[in-house]
Amino acid sequence: MDVDYVVEGSVRRSNGRVRISAQLIQVSDQTHLWAESYERDLQDVLALQNEVAGAVVKEIRNRIAPEIRLIPAKTPSVDPGAYESYLKGRYCFGMISREGLWKGLEYFRAAIATEKNYAPAYAGLADCYWKIGQLGLLRPIEAFPNAKQAAQRSLELDSLFADGHASLASVAFYYDWDWIGAENGFLRAIQLDPDLSVAHAWYALSLILLGRFDEASVEAQKALTLEPLSHVSNIVFAAYLQFSGQIEAAVEHYRKLIDLYPDFFHAHTMVAMALLQCSRFDECIESAKKATDLSGVLYPMSFAGLAYAASGRRKQAVEVLESLNLESRTTYVPTVFLAVLSLRLGRPFLAFNLFERAFEDRDSNLVILKLLPMFGISRFIPGVRKLVRRMNFP
Repeated sequence: MDVDYVVEGSVRRSNGRVRISAQLIQVSDQTHLWAESYERDLQDVLALQNEVAGAVVKEIRNRIAPEIRLIPAKTPSVDPGAYESYLKGRYCFGMISREGLWKGLEYFRAAIATEKNYAPAYAGLADCYWKIGQLGLLRPIEAFPNAKQAAQRSLELDSLFADGHASLASVAFYYDWDWIGAENGFLRAIQLDPDLSVAHAWYALSLILLGRFDEASVEAQKALTLEPLSHVSNIVFAAYLQFSGQIEAAVEHYRKLIDLYPDFFHAHTMVAMALLQCSRFDECIESAKKATDLSGVLYPMSFAGLAYAASGRRKQAVEVLESLNLESRTTYVPTVFLAVLSLRLGRPFLAFNLFERAFEDRDSNLVILKLLPMFGISRFIPGVRKLVRRMNFP
């Protein structure tokens, strides 16, 4: 392992007090270079965290890296209950699952109910809402406006809060289709907090979808370095591999992510898409069915339909399309991939009706239009070209 020094720590809480212990260890001979403990009231936990972080950076600077510069941080007090609800909400959001996202909303609302001017909770609320809209768990025209309102409120309370800028940038990209505004928002978030992994990850994903793969590579790898076990960092890195043409490597990375988090339905969905690209049709169908079973979200089955069509099983492909169209009359089903399946089956009139419905719904999946060749569909079909122009793609 290419590590020279390690910071170890522990946290203990009792009777409204919290104690953090930290130590700096030299790996080569396990020498303890520095150790200290800090204790405060629980309501000052953010100040305590910053104090410990500052002390650790100071010791690293003094002992092994004098070039590191200390930057003062604001340390507002926060109600302990609100902070605990916020942490639980962030944990649930990080799972990127149906249950996790809805539960995350509950925790962030609880934090706001306790601490009404708590900017991080509003950013968390925004993240849950826009991700719910992106994954089709709620109609985009219901989810994204709530996300935008929460992100704006977060920044009203703290204009320098990096998470709030990243949240608002995500809404700008997937719902407003404001490509320049989104990029500026992601860059502002990264400027304010260079170690915010989700900002690098969401920015990387936006670059991927715009076909800017060299830049996306840098951001995706940065996110993965910052949080190597994160659902988000891993799926974005795998998406970079997939959409940049490294399909087999992408499949391998998705498989490793699924081994780590077997119930992560979004990973099953994305690997189904990758398996479709490399003509592993039966595996694609299996993964698409698994994603649907895990989540109750129906659109992953469109990849099974595409796999049936590509492998000559037209009857099964038509059955998938008709079933999803029927379900969409009573349940929200993102229609972009149904439109793609319709094109693949030679039904352009249905396809463009579905694309039009997706446009009216502000379906965030329309951002894949520039990457349609990966499904064997030309971007230059007149109806598709018209949509690309209406969305003002750069």
